[in-house]
Amino acid sequence: MPVFEEMAGKRIAVPDKVATIRTDTKKVLGVVGDGYKVVQNIEAFGFFDTVVGEGQAIYHTAGALGRGERIWMLAKLPKDMVVQREDIVEKYLILTNSHDGTSSLKI
Repeated sequence: MPVFEEMAGKRIAVPDKVATIRTDTKKVLGVVGDGYKVVQNIEAFGFFDTVVGEGQAIYHTAGALGRGERIWMLAKLPKDMVVQREDIVEKYLILTNSHDGTSSLKI
């Protein structure tokens, strides 16, 4: 979708920019450069499986913020860590991604 900016009551095209849009509601999530690649949630979660090993992590919680422009997923890793023979530390990883161009996919 081309991006337009209002200037003196007129819409003008903004070169090299596109809008990311939810397919279900048609709402704009953000404005990004034309080289931006959308990583769908299912792709992001599949990437997570390749990083931790399929079946290794227990998916704990996932969610979206705002209108869906930011998503996250929390997973518990197997085998807790024991510190000083008595302190048990549970291991977790969180995956975050944005659909508005404000950040990249991160684990």
